[in-house]
Amino acid sequence: MSENEQKINPPMNIDSCERAMLTDLINDVAASPTGKALLEKAAALGYTLSTDSIDGMGHCHAKDKRIVLSNRCSYDKLVSSLAHEARHAEQISKGAEPYYTPNVSLKDQLVEKRLMEADAVATSLMVCQELKEQGNKAPMEAAQLHYEKEIAAFEKGLETSPKEALTQAALAWYENKNRLFKHECRVVAAPVSIGANFENTTGQYKKLTAEDCLDRFCSFKDEPYFTKSADELKTPERAGISERLKYWLDVNANLCKNEGVSQESSIASIPVYKDSPSLYGQVNMPPMYPNAFEKIEAYKKARTVQACAAARTNSGR
Repeated sequence: MSENEQKINPPMNIDSCERAMLTDLINDVAASPTGKALLEKAAALGYTLSTDSIDGMGHCHAKDKRIVLSNRCSYDKLVSSLAHEARHAEQISKGAEPYYTPNVSLKDQLVEKRLMEADAVATSLMVCQELKEQGNKAPMEAAQLHYEKEIAAFEKGLETSPKEALTQAALAWYENKNRLFKHECRVVAAPVSIGANFENTTGQYKKLTAEDCLDRFCSFKDEPYFTKSADELKTPERAGISERLKYWLDVNANLCKNEGVSQESSIASIPVYKDSPSLYGQVNMPPMYPNAFEKIEAYKKARTVQACAAARTNSGR
């Protein structure tokens, strides 16, 4: 099959020897009204679809506009994975930031990036539900292994309305402590361990709230779907970090203190939730700092330059 046989307009570019399979996959997702809208948006944005041996079930690469699906997933699981990654493409087009963002505090980034995942899962389940209503139950059944709690919450919410189904599924995403721990390690620990937090040499941060994030990318049929208060996203369990990661960040803060620089200020105010017993032993030592020291030195030099420039400006008045 070719891109011309895709049931979306514009068609999505396919960069894979599995062109026929991916064309079928696009058409199966597009049988859902929600799925079709997601794919047409991603295609219009210029995203290319491919498969590869990757960590996880799919990735949305915003920098080079690629959606990559795992070649180790079953075809039926790829349905929800493609919808999930296409949702990320839509979120990004609305201003969501998938990568570490030095000009946004770690506390605010954690809220944004977690909600991006929760929303993408909830939306992918809406695609599966719409296909199920048409008689194709396989994608929802394939998603069950990965999103059992989310599906149960979605189905319960659906008794009230589609918006409530999406809301409850999104909130259920946060209930898996192992998932949260892995997510915070990727979003917080990994970039901080290489000194990415020192890439912001100004000390100024763009404010990002849960309300902002909900308004920008939690929508269904072009309307906001979240039926609860944004305060639901501010609890320690949803906006916080594990005790284990808090310990590691304290180690990092001491490193910064010893080097004569200040740690990113929001770390002290990030809520802390109690560890799940299954987390113990997963992180015995803090991550290494392969580039942190170089970035700390660059940070200190940049701050010195800024201080000197400010002093010259003030003396000229």
